[in-house]
Amino acid sequence: MESTLPAPVAIPNQSVRAAHVRRTLNRAQTIDRIGGHLITAAGTVVLLSVGMILVFLALEALPLISQPAKHPHGSVNAMFVPQLYAGYTTPQYIWQTEASEGGQEKFGVPLLIWGTLKGAIWAMFFSVPLALLSALFVSEFADPRLRTWIKSGIEVLAGIPTVVVGFFAFVTLSTVVNGYYLNNQSYFESGLWILFLLQLGIFAAVGSYLGGRAVIAERPVWQRAAGVLGGLLAALGVAMLAGWLLEKVLGTALQPFFGVRQFTQLNGIMAGFCLGFAIVPLIFSVAEDAMRAVPNSYREASLALGGSRWETAIRVVAPGATAGIYAAVMLGLARAVGETMIVLMASGNTPILDFSPFTGMRTMSAAIAIEASEKAQYSTGYHVLFFVGALLFVMTFILNAATAHIISRLKHRYQVG
Repeated sequence: MESTLPAPVAIPNQSVRAAHVRRTLNRAQTIDRIGGHLITAAGTVVLLSVGMILVFLALEALPLISQPAKHPHGSVNAMFVPQLYAGYTTPQYIWQTEASEGGQEKFGVPLLIWGTLKGAIWAMFFSVPLALLSALFVSEFADPRLRTWIKSGIEVLAGIPTVVVGFFAFVTLSTVVNGYYLNNQSYFESGLWILFLLQLGIFAAVGSYLGGRAVIAERPVWQRAAGVLGGLLAALGVAMLAGWLLEKVLGTALQPFFGVRQFTQLNGIMAGFCLGFAIVPLIFSVAEDAMRAVPNSYREASLALGGSRWETAIRVVAPGATAGIYAAVMLGLARAVGETMIVLMASGNTPILDFSPFTGMRTMSAAIAIEASEKAQYSTGYHVLFFVGALLFVMTFILNAATAHIISRLKHRYQVG
């Protein structure tokens, strides 16, 4: 006789729990879909906004190309080819947006492009070594407490308004530099000022090497502090000795190449210094994060093979963070190219094509800020300013696109980031 088993009875608690799990999963999936749509919408809005800005700039600048007869002084040829203006014996670039009596407006755009590059180059000269060496120290050598203090201080620097930096340069720094020039005019005219830049490089290299070795030494804190101070003093002595020797050897040989023939109180090197001060926090933050992202296994392998902490930082960590360091430098360069207030107040706003760092300049952003409110709508100067803005936009876009491409290739070297 076959035995019959009772049908399985569903346990209420299990069915309720399964239903609850299904509802939870459905709710989570719905939230994920909504979040994905919102993120996609936000990205689309950003892209559309950037595209609309570029289209607007292009439309406002287009009359210079489509209507050359109406804007003869704003044509591509007039902006980018040297012109022979009345009162001048040779064709040249001039930026003069207010026509004098009986004259004409002059739109030498290369003057603005050169001013922009000139300020950015000097800014990178001052900011990149300082920011990268600081990032390397904080990432590899500083104690956690000291690292916190340094990062907090640099973040405070990032919060200083650029107009304050420009005002300080305009009121205080320019006066100090001008007084120093007047008291040492022969030093600048002989071209020996270039040795000061070389001395800065020697001081930074020797000081960072000796100071870094003192920091990583297994000694009491006061001895390490004394070692850092001694390293800095030794670096200062080496830099001064090198400058003295080079001055005696070179003599007046530098005058034809670096002799200062014209000096203005507000000049390119001052604008570059203040601009470099403003972009140090950006370069430092990105570079330090890139160095910290290098896997600890790289450091451990280097130390296990007998490398010192200094050698590990220079030969392992820094190459491993190449992509991030390059990104930091390019972001700083893009910020320097687009900065307005500092160059507006510290550069003198003199649109000239001069390679000397002691003469003034005018950048593309500063020209737009100064003259945008003075131009009548749909005038030639109005369209030229939009053309300059579109050109600045394209320059920055190309710089960022090239940076992204190079970073993607650099990442394959160590597969970091």
